[in-house]
Amino acid sequence: MKEIIINRNEANQRLDKFIQKLLNKAPKSFIYKNLRKKNIKLNDKKATGDEKLQIGDNIKIYFSDETYNKFATSVNVNKYKKIDKKLDIAFENKDIMIINKGINMLCQPDNSKNKALGDYVISYLLETNKITCSQLNTFKPAICNRLDRNTSGLVTCGKSLLGSQVLCALFKTHRIKKYYNTIIYGKIEGERQIEAYLYKDEKTNKVKILDEFVDGSEYISTIYRPIATNGEFSL
Repeated sequence: MKEIIINRNEANQRLDKFIQKLLNKAPKSFIYKNLRKKNIKLNDKKATGDEKLQIGDNIKIYFSDETYNKFATSVNVNKYKKIDKKLDIAFENKDIMIINKGINMLCQPDNSKNKALGDYVISYLLETNKITCSQLNTFKPAICNRLDRNTSGLVTCGKSLLGSQVLCALFKTHRIKKYYNTIIYGKIEGERQIEAYLYKDEKTNKVKILDEFVDGSEYISTIYRPIATNGEFSL
């Protein structure tokens, strides 16, 4: 029998979602079957899976060690060790981090074997004992917005589940505003708005900017304003 006491990084999510993270090799049908058979209990009571977990809740899983280990895979923390790049942390509290990402750093992993910002964050949190290896099995700190590899700037990260949920909600409702600075060739005078349609070709993974709407495209709008110019270049 395994017993888990819910902490703040695991609270505020459904029981079935939590069990799916814990037993990440188990089919959903297997999990719901064992909930019905009372092999998975919440606070010593039968559970359906849609219960919202709270800090201090007690989950008991009545599996043999062999069955449990068959469906549970621990996160390989070795990949986060010996990452020597230091993070430029602009702000940090118990729930979120705001990091000043430099150029040539990925926000999310790609097909290359290069480390991404999320790897550096987890490495930092493990080294500073702000998260444990076992906690990574059910919650992974998450990058909540992205910048292109060659774009530097502020990137937010949820250190806790609550932090990730709040940041994602703020971005979704546009309560966090995004501003970009760039230096361009030429002199710009006055503010201007550009409107167009963005279309991504999934086969080639390339994006086109179109003047008119086509099926599958999305409307985009960009406002730019000059901050300074020396006549040859503009910020």
